[in-house]
Amino acid sequence: MAGEEFEEMFIKPIVNAAYPGTLAGLDLAVIQLTEPSGCATLFDPVTKMILLIPPPWTHALGDVLALGSIAFLISAFAIFFHTVYPSRRKYWTIGALTFLFGLGFSLLAVFVLLFTPPLTCPSL
Repeated sequence: MAGEEFEEMFIKPIVNAAYPGTLAGLDLAVIQLTEPSGCATLFDPVTKMILLIPPPWTHALGDVLALGSIAFLISAFAIFFHTVYPSRRKYWTIGALTFLFGLGFSLLAVFVLLFTPPLTCPSL
């Protein structure tokens, strides 16, 4: 009986909060993978160097993914505190809404990736 109480009190909140926390980590990993090293080239005659310029939509993609990961992290904290304090319904509401916002931002990021040109760099 004591083991079940320990699990209910300490382990269950962490396990519940791990689900949106994992999604936040996945969003941050996608930010790292889609961050370009440069896709367009521009020759600077003063420094005689080739400058690599990322496409403008990559910044928007990074912002959308960052908002999604922040929403998932807020959701993880809210779900954790709702599991610890189940009588406080505001934690459940905050957790559910921010989880849905995180899913929406992730879906928006998928659409940005689908409907934009690929990140290919010209050979130098």
